[in-house]
Amino acid sequence: MLIEKNAALPASTTQRYGTYEDNQTSVEVNVWEGEQKDLSFCKKAGTGPISGFPPLPKGSPLEVTMTFTEQGIIEVHARELTHGRELNMRLERPQGMTEAEKRQASTQLAKMQVE
Repeated sequence: MLIEKNAALPASTTQRYGTYEDNQTSVEVNVWEGEQKDLSFCKKAGTGPISGFPPLPKGSPLEVTMTFTEQGIIEVHARELTHGRELNMRLERPQGMTEAEKRQASTQLAKMQVE
């Protein structure tokens, strides 16, 4: 979990990662929201590539900063630490629930009992 629930916005966090394979020039960023480590209980907030790095060897360090803005935008800043190349991307979160999510929530609520 990178940004805790109810964190004051804008909220930002930085983590270090490494490239997965030799000659890697991009990374796929997947952002999930939720409180569980099991992603099946979380909602995907956005996904997208950050590309344009020089070909990197496996295990090259990347520093990734994610900022969640007050407008619901996720700004991702990646810095490749060997050559210093920096790249950015923005993920705009969909607002509200989809029709399928509304149906699922309605079904779950109908099964609940108040005691």
